[in-house]
Amino acid sequence: MKEIWLLYRDGELLEVCDDYDEANGIKYGDKYSGHWDSFYIDSFEVDESKIKEAYKEVIKFMIKNQVSCVETIHQCDWVIEGAYDFLSKLYKIVENELPEEYD
Repeated sequence: MKEIWLLYRDGELLEVCDDYDEANGIKYGDKYSGHWDSFYIDSFEVDESKIKEAYKEVIKFMIKNQVSCVETIHQCDWVIEGAYDFLSKLYKIVENELPEEYD
């Protein structure tokens, strides 16, 4: 199992981090301005096989849709068309990790 750290400010998710030190460094760094007490860090554990599965789907999507740079995403309609299926696959991988309800 791998622990994933989530950095929130005023209820808004800002970052997803690999470790606590990274999340804490972002919290106290210059990237986000604001009062430190408005930030909070939460965590959950995820099966590392899920991380590998999601990574494989990302690589497969990029190769299948010939994404070689950021401009390809913005300029090629087939990338956006393929994104619906891609996001559905990612959702199925992480659905058990997501909150049950959104405000």
